Amino acid sequence: MRIFSAIAFLCLVQVSLGFFGYTRKFNTHDEPAIPNTNRLFQPNPKAVVEKYIEVPVNHFNHQDHRVYPMRYFENNVHFQPGGPIFIYVGGEWQISAGSINQGTHIYDMAREYNGTLFYTEHRYYGLSHPTKDTSTENLRYLSVDQALADIAFFIDYVKKNYPGLENSGVFMLGASYSGN
Repeated sequence: MRIFSAIAFLCLVQVSLGFFGYTRKFNTHDEPAIPNTNRLFQPNPKAVVEKYIEVPVNHFNHQDHRVYPMRYFENNVHFQPGGPIFIYVGGEWQISAGSINQGTHIYDMAREYNGTLFYTEHRYYGLSHPTKDTSTENLRYLSVDQALADIAFFIDYVKKNYPGLENSGVFMLGASYSGN
């Protein structure tokens, strides 16, 4: 009976290690693909600009003055003053310029309504790291509330610092976690 128990235990350990190794290997969460609305497009790599904004690490403790650089992309090719702000909200992946370039649904909407496009990167993903590591202590800043506060902070920043967007409406689009 002991031999059977020991073998069963070792099998369980092997299965568990295999499962967790499998999930670590494939849980990279690449950016979701956005289908092209125009299959004959030629993306304009110069249309999208990578930028950073200093965002509070903790939006809810006003005595904590730490900030981190949150990455975002901007595409204002079709912008006209007063046009809407389109924000593709990043989720559990590293963002890329292609998602707000020609051939995507959000790009087509910005073109139709003379809007400007932004793509924000979620804290702790891609190049947007609010802490030096992902220790349990530091992961307390990885929450839906902090992420939503990042977006609200970003919208406020854009409306104050981009001429012609002061009174613009905001349309947000997301996929996976950020779509919810």
